[in-house]
Amino acid sequence: MVTKGTCPDDQELLAMLERSMNPTKFGELEVHIDSCETCRKAVAALAQGSRPTAAPIAAPFAELDHELATGATILGRYEVRSELGRGGMGTVYLAHDRTLGRDVALKLHRAGSGADRLQREAVAMAKLAHPNVVNVFEVAAVDDRMYVAMEYVRGTTLRGWLGKGSRTWREIVGMLGATGRGLAAAHAAGLVHRDFKPENVLVGDDGRPRVGDFGLARADHAAIAVDLETMTNAETMTAGVAGTPAYMAPEQMVGDPVDSRCDQFAFCVVAWECLFGKRPFTGTTLAAIQHAIETHELEPGDNRVPERVRAVIERGLASVPDERFADMPALLGALERAAAPRTTRNVLAAAVALAVLGGGTAYGSRAFADHRQAAACDAAAGAMRGKFGIADHAKLATAFLATGAPFAQSSLDHTSGVLDRSADFLASQAGDVCRDASMTEHARVARTACLATRAAGLGSVVEQLEHADAAAVRTAPESAWALYDPSPCSEGPVGAPAMSLALAKRLGAVRALIASRDQKQALAAATQLLADTRAQHDKAAEVQVALSLAGLQDVVDHHVAVDSYQAAEAAAEEQGRDLEAAAALAGLASDAGTEADPNFAQAHRYIELARAKLERVGGNNALEAKLSMIEAQVLVYENRYGEADRAMRKSLEQSRKLYGDDHPLVGEAYGTLSQIVDAEGKHDEQLVDAQKALDVITAAYGEHHPMVAIATGNLAVAYKAVNRLDDARRELQRADAMYQELYGPDHPARAITAANLGNIEMRANNWPAAKVALEQARAIWTRTEGPMSPPVAGIDRDLGDVYQSLADPDHAIAIDQEAVKIYESLGADGLVRLGPALDDLCEQLLTKHRYADALPLATRALALLEAKPADDNPQELADAKLMVAKVLWETHGDRARARTLAAAAAELGVEPESKKHATDWLASHK
Repeated sequence: MVTKGTCPDDQELLAMLERSMNPTKFGELEVHIDSCETCRKAVAALAQGSRPTAAPIAAPFAELDHELATGATILGRYEVRSELGRGGMGTVYLAHDRTLGRDVALKLHRAGSGADRLQREAVAMAKLAHPNVVNVFEVAAVDDRMYVAMEYVRGTTLRGWLGKGSRTWREIVGMLGATGRGLAAAHAAGLVHRDFKPENVLVGDDGRPRVGDFGLARADHAAIAVDLETMTNAETMTAGVAGTPAYMAPEQMVGDPVDSRCDQFAFCVVAWECLFGKRPFTGTTLAAIQHAIETHELEPGDNRVPERVRAVIERGLASVPDERFADMPALLGALERAAAPRTTRNVLAAAVALAVLGGGTAYGSRAFADHRQAAACDAAAGAMRGKFGIADHAKLATAFLATGAPFAQSSLDHTSGVLDRSADFLASQAGDVCRDASMTEHARVARTACLATRAAGLGSVVEQLEHADAAAVRTAPESAWALYDPSPCSEGPVGAPAMSLALAKRLGAVRALIASRDQKQALAAATQLLADTRAQHDKAAEVQVALSLAGLQDVVDHHVAVDSYQAAEAAAEEQGRDLEAAAALAGLASDAGTEADPNFAQAHRYIELARAKLERVGGNNALEAKLSMIEAQVLVYENRYGEADRAMRKSLEQSRKLYGDDHPLVGEAYGTLSQIVDAEGKHDEQLVDAQKALDVITAAYGEHHPMVAIATGNLAVAYKAVNRLDDARRELQRADAMYQELYGPDHPARAITAANLGNIEMRANNWPAAKVALEQARAIWTRTEGPMSPPVAGIDRDLGDVYQSLADPDHAIAIDQEAVKIYESLGADGLVRLGPALDDLCEQLLTKHRYADALPLATRALALLEAKPADDNPQELADAKLMVAKVLWETHGDRARARTLAAAAAELGVEPESKKHATDWLASHK
């Protein structure tokens, strides 16, 4: 027996590693090492040192022991990258799945390690998809070995998460709740873990916990050193006993049959350890631990954790299974209710003091009323949290994975996480509204109605996603984020009616359709819903629906959107709803200041009016952030980049304050800021902001979302701006691969990406590659937009430069003539773009000395550009003046005028290279 204070020697530890000691001794050593840091380090060192050197492997399993070399390919699909950890039954590797292009944790089980049982459990796990469970992707047996391909989670263990900074008890309970939902989902699928402990909970970089190793899936991704707990597995104990002694239920410890309640016991041991910093039952031997459990000798807890929380965990630690909770959902519900905020303890203490002075009966009545009120508030919070519960998680998983889409798992993870966040926020708000004794009755009624409306919207989105097809699954994270609103419910005007819950649910469905980018269906649903709200005289719903419809119409036809915004603003004014009126004014400001034929003064007036209304209601962070972004966009259109920069940074900070750093709106704000600083010439800042945008949007939506492709293309533009052409090329190729996966081979997004690739190759003077990329873009635009469309003409202009650089001036002239022809066919829209195209054609004609042909074209281009406002595009005007100067000089025309025009070009130009070109021409033509 290992006694307290006595450490085993190296030979005993080595025997333990090699599993060559008797089972009883093994169990005693495990208990000791579990509480001895020195021995854990010794075990890790021996484990590392006892591994044989791996030789190159060509791959059939029959030739393997339990070592795989880096670079080995398993079954032609999984390429081994590195070892993650090892246990008594096998080794886990980081591998890359070549078929689906993702990293996986690949566990290779040792020969004879209970393969039949492991096969059954692995198959069961593969059928279970839940955001809080490490997912099993594939199970296969070859010869006498089995491998399991699992989700690879980048992050740490639950123990590692606890060690990263100070955690409040509420944070810990929140993490435990999510973890417990994973266990509950496994139980619902007929699985019992039997070895639940902190090392078997992986907390990803996204903050979401996943339960792993259901008797088979050991993959301690965050661990490099190996301690005893990470080496042991579901076969750790003896005589058929599975588990780690410090976390085992008493019935499990003695080898009796177990059910899901043994996991409940282990969960409560982990909960106690996480909350109080130590396990509930201590002992240096198995017998001592078992005695502490049977006598319920619990270690004292931290006073900062409420007694009601401790009481829930104590029940789960009962030595008799029937005295625990019926199942994990019952335990989690009790824990959630116990952790919900309560009225301040000082208030209760004062009430007790008064009761002592005034009589025991008053105290008893007050205490009972307080208890009843607290229970009612806990129930209200629990009911709100139930709007997205365990059953909904399971339904979403079934629907998403049934599509067979390669992005289904990623989309499920991100969507479920955000919906959980919405449900948690609504539950917290419902509890707070219920408990706030200082709130007026009007405010309580209004905010309760507001929460009910939001909950109805959540229910509608969840219901819609439970029947999602592949297209809806792809954009599901966006639907979830569109619903998430962390701002407290506002009171609204006195006497204003609340929206009916039936209409609120339909509005939630409309918003989900808008977020899913199904514009046709969303437009039809929103239009019908607006008609129904008016028919039912539901003024509150009418305003909200009109705002949603206007936002949708903005994408299709902003002229129609203006009418809807004005109608929404009028309806909001009629009801005294300043917040909704401000939202409508924000939409009007965007349309006035950023669409064709903008009215900047009107846009700024709308913004001022909206801010005045927000001031009257005490402010609204979400709308204030949106107004600042709109203001920045309007200022960009006015070429007031410094002011736009300041407004956008204000919007960014407001968004971060409201939503946190991981919300996609924060990512979009970084993306907009990167474009503004690009216009200011701050390209180093542009690159930083573009990278932040991509990081946030990827984390929010997953790697298979359209916004990620857009952000990737934006990052490529930033790389191009700092002349990192290889990086720009790489990111554009990534974006193109995403677009092809998302939309197929023919999509405008792929044409834009190809055009950008062509521009990069032009800058690199790689003219053949530029020609290939631009011709690809031209082909896609021709098929999607038509051969006489503006995008085709734009590509033709670039191709003219490419052909000229490839010493093919005739082809260059022909394709520039085609661009001019297209613009001339487009009427007023074409005339806007015609001037620069004429200049391009003149440039090509000059290379063939066709000066007489160029003169009327250059003169026409200058007239078109001079007709525009002087600050519309000064560089284009400068280029046109210099072109006329060149042609006049070569045709022996008015050379004095030529020099005057060239001087004006040097003065007007904003691009350094163009200014130098004009100055050099003047110097050489006197």
